[in-house]
Amino acid sequence: MTSAFSRKFISFFYVYIQEMLAYRAGSIIWILADVQMAMIMPAVWLSAYGSSGTIFGMEPNVMVTYYLVTLVLSQFIVCHLLWDIAWDIREGAVTMQLLRPYSIFWMNGARNLAWRVMKVVLFAPFLLVFLAVYGSHLGGVTLHLGWPFLVAVVLAHILSFLIANTVAQITYWTTEFQSVFSLYYIPENVLSGRLVPLDSLPSWIKMAGNFLPFRYTVSFPANIAIGRSAQADFWPSIAMQVGWILIFALAGRKLFCMGTRQYTGFGN
Repeated sequence: MTSAFSRKFISFFYVYIQEMLAYRAGSIIWILADVQMAMIMPAVWLSAYGSSGTIFGMEPNVMVTYYLVTLVLSQFIVCHLLWDIAWDIREGAVTMQLLRPYSIFWMNGARNLAWRVMKVVLFAPFLLVFLAVYGSHLGGVTLHLGWPFLVAVVLAHILSFLIANTVAQITYWTTEFQSVFSLYYIPENVLSGRLVPLDSLPSWIKMAGNFLPFRYTVSFPANIAIGRSAQADFWPSIAMQVGWILIFALAGRKLFCMGTRQYTGFGN
């Protein structure tokens, strides 16, 4: 059974790789959505430094390196699949998916992994642009890319996918999901650390961010990479990642079961 499951997962993974290659323009649009902040914000911070040596305990080279790391991590971690899942539900494509002898959850898991892998590949030209623009401000920062970083990245990837999968399930109850998803991206952009480092936020927002899942997607592994995550914070943060993974796995499953019971196949 395990081998059959693996073969099906790999088959779906290959299909969605082909889908991304067929719709490269759409893939690049999503890359631009993740790239624009990391391209602009270093320039904003560099102008803010002036004669000051540090801001929020970060030197200019550390700040630019932080955005470089978040830029790269966002391509593999941040999941935008909630839009695809929602459109499948709204347009009735999920009807066919429900009839397949394979879990929709794992099909979307293969879909997510395929898009993340190909997104990293298509992201390469944007990375070169970042290095060309900010290369002179890089250097002097030792990156910590050992096993703690890798564990944090893998868990962050899983967490981001499960959040997206759970949020997408609301489409079973409403066809107007765009506004809800747009609201989702407000805390996601801020509390994930993609917009600004969390240390630059007011203390009450940082405190709230410690209990919400967004910090444990991009900010946590990014701070490990640039050496700004205390060793004592590692295991509590890993526990928060695992805890939120379990919460969203259960919530997504529950919403899916409730949604499919009253699903009417709209669009078919």
